[in-house]
Amino acid sequence: MSTHEETPDHHEGGYKGTATIEFDCFTTEVEIVLHGHPEPIDGVYRWYGRAAKSARLSEHLKGAKAAAKIHTPSGSAPATVGDPDVWDRYRIFGRSRPPYRLPDPNSPGEWSAPADLYSDTTIEFGDNTLP
Repeated sequence: MSTHEETPDHHEGGYKGTATIEFDCFTTEVEIVLHGHPEPIDGVYRWYGRAAKSARLSEHLKGAKAAAKIHTPSGSAPATVGDPDVWDRYRIFGRSRPPYRLPDPNSPGEWSAPADLYSDTTIEFGDNTLP
């Protein structure tokens, strides 16, 4: 497996390196770049990026979107893969825990495992509940 790096993207975390993309009936390794941020309105962490051009990925998806699981050396997360750009790099996006480590907002300079931050939680506002 090739090297990977988890790097700060300004004040937010990101991932650049090799990942395994697992579909229901197909798995492939590809280089990816991911970034993310918590949405200020709902507080859900949203992450996104692109997979490098891959003949195997293009042959499997044929330009369509599909549910997948992204695996990196530091975590895994469900995602949607689709929307190839003009260079045939497929978009990857997900919500909640990303498949990479994040900077710990409680300890600047520290990194937390994906399961430690931005987990699926329920926020209650009086009689209203948000997922």
